[in-house]
Amino acid sequence: MSYVASLCRRKGLYFSVLALLTARLLLVSSYGDILDICVVDRAVEDLPPLTSFVIPIRDSLLHNYTVATLWILLFLYVFSRSNKGAAIFLVSFLSLWFHLTYWFLLLLKGWLDDATCSFGRFLGQPNSVSGHYCYFTYCFLSLLTLFQVKLGDGKPRKKQLESTWLHILDNYVLKLLLSLFVLGGIVTVYRTFFHGYHSLRQVLYGISLGCLSHSLMETILWEYFLTGRHVSLILGLLAVLSPNLLFFCTLLWPFPVYGYPVGSKQVMAHVVNWLVLFITRKAWTNYVHSTKGRTRDDNGICLRELDAQDILKNQAKEQ
Repeated sequence: MSYVASLCRRKGLYFSVLALLTARLLLVSSYGDILDICVVDRAVEDLPPLTSFVIPIRDSLLHNYTVATLWILLFLYVFSRSNKGAAIFLVSFLSLWFHLTYWFLLLLKGWLDDATCSFGRFLGQPNSVSGHYCYFTYCFLSLLTLFQVKLGDGKPRKKQLESTWLHILDNYVLKLLLSLFVLGGIVTVYRTFFHGYHSLRQVLYGISLGCLSHSLMETILWEYFLTGRHVSLILGLLAVLSPNLLFFCTLLWPFPVYGYPVGSKQVMAHVVNWLVLFITRKAWTNYVHSTKGRTRDDNGICLRELDAQDILKNQAKEQ
C-alpha cells in the first residue's frame, strides 16, 4: 500500500498519463490526422542539411556521441563518490531497469504493429513507440534522481589534493558533461520527430513509457532500496522478469522478416549488468546500514541536546 501511495506522489506518473491523454484527445478531435503524419517522408524527401538545429553532426553520430557522453558522466560520477561500490550498484540498477523498459517497449511495438515512418531496410518494421524519446525521457529524469542520492561514507578525505580534485570533478566536470548530454539529447529528440523518424503518436507513447518507467524505478529506489527493505526479493523478481520479457518481445516481433529485436551484444550487456549488481549488492547493503546507523546516532545527539536544554531551563527556573 505504501508503494502505491509513493508512486502516486511521483510527478513522472502524471506526465505519463498526460502524454497518453494528449494522444487520446488529439485522436478524437478534428486534429486526429496529425498523430500519424511523418514530418519528413524519408522515402522521397531529403533530410535537412547537417547544419540544422545547433549541432552540425549526422543524426546517428549525434545520438552515439550523446550516449557516450552519458556513460562518461556516469563513470566519473562513480569515480567521484567515496562509496564507489554503492555508486556502481545504483548506476547498474538504473541501467538494468532501462534494459527491461526497452524490452517492454519492443513488446509494445510488436503488439501495436504501427509501421508509420519506417523506411528503407526498416520499411514495414514495427515503429509504434519511439525508443529515442523513451530513452532520453528516462535518462533526464533518472539523472535528477541519481544526483539526489548522497553516497558518502562519512569518512574525511586524507589528502587535500584529492579533496580538491573531487570537488572540481563534482562541481565543474560533471556539470559540463551533464550540460553536453542535455544539449545532445534535446537536439536528438528534436531531430527524431522533425526528421521523420517517428510520428507524433509514437513520440507521445515514448514519452509516456519513459515517464512511467522512471516513476516505477524511483518508487522502488526510495521506498525499498534506500531503506534496505526487500532488496533481494525485488532483484529476484526482476531476474525472473528479464527472460520472460525477452521471450515475449521476440514472440510478438516479426523476427522471420526483420530479425530478432534484441541482439546478442545487448543480451550479453544485460547479463554483465546482472553480475555487477550481485557483486556490488553487499556494498549497497553496507551503505544502507551505515546510513541507518548515522541517522540513529544523529537522533540520539538531538535527544541529548534537548535533554540538556531542558535541564538548563529547569535550573534557570529554580534560580
